[in-house]
Amino acid sequence: MTSTYFWSYTTLRGYEEVLEIDYNKCDRLRGCSAAKACPVEAMIPVGKGFLPWKVERWEFDEQKCIGCNKCVKVCPQQAIIVK
Repeated sequence: MTSTYFWSYTTLRGYEEVLEIDYNKCDRLRGCSAAKACPVEAMIPVGKGFLPWKVERWEFDEQKCIGCNKCVKVCPQQAIIVK
């Protein structure tokens, strides 16, 4: 598995932004506060982690994400970065 996950989207103002999840920082918890903060539930848990309270990784649902960046602001590990 790679150590980062990239997802690109166009903001409402027409700018293209890239969200990056740094898995070296991400704790991969099922109860992810960044995922809970998402108003449209665009963060999706993928796979099962080594421990029952973890997931293999988090990804963004491109159809749902509205580019509000609440996940970036709330992530306690600062693992979600806007580029």
